[in-house]
Amino acid sequence: MKNLFIYFITVNIPLVIILSLYFNALIPVSLFAIFIVFEAFIYRPIIDYFRLKSLDIIKPNDFRKMFGFYRFKFYKEILFGVK
Repeated sequence: MKNLFIYFITVNIPLVIILSLYFNALIPVSLFAIFIVFEAFIYRPIIDYFRLKSLDIIKPNDFRKMFGFYRFKFYKEILFGVK
């Protein structure tokens, strides 16, 4: 996932879908909250891991660390692709 455009599409499309479902009253508040928590704490760390791994910034065995605050250490690399 070296391409920054592909990364942003991969990260933002699920969020846009969740928000559009909620604002059009197709899902209740509880399901909206579950989807947002899933996106923030499960989906996003996995995507960030694959981005950092494709940029050769982290090692493959750092996957477990991505679910904490470890990924914020590489904020600039994740969002801007700068090493």
